Amino acid sequence: THTHTRTQMQAAPRRTGLQRSVLELYRDLMRAVMTKSEANQPSFRTLIRSRFRDNMALKRTDIDKIEYLVRQGRKQLRLVQDVHCERIS
Repeated sequence: THTHTRTQMQAAPRRTGLQRSVLELYRDLMRAVMTKSEANQPSFRTLIRSRFRDNMALKRTDIDKIEYLVRQGRKQLRLVQDVHCERIS
């Protein structure tokens, strides 16, 4: 077995609070998708990935826009978590 000390391993990059919020939102959305019917999961995943990809080009300094998108994403998350929601657009 391999044993690694902390200095031997690549340290995880430090993330800002906003970066952590974005990653947490993405993970929460993907978890919520798993509660949907298997038939609908692919379309949910495709749309979520597409929305995140579309905004990857945003500059890290565009904090107002990123915060706005995170708020919008949280609204979408609440919709996806609704047991009656079977589609989002």
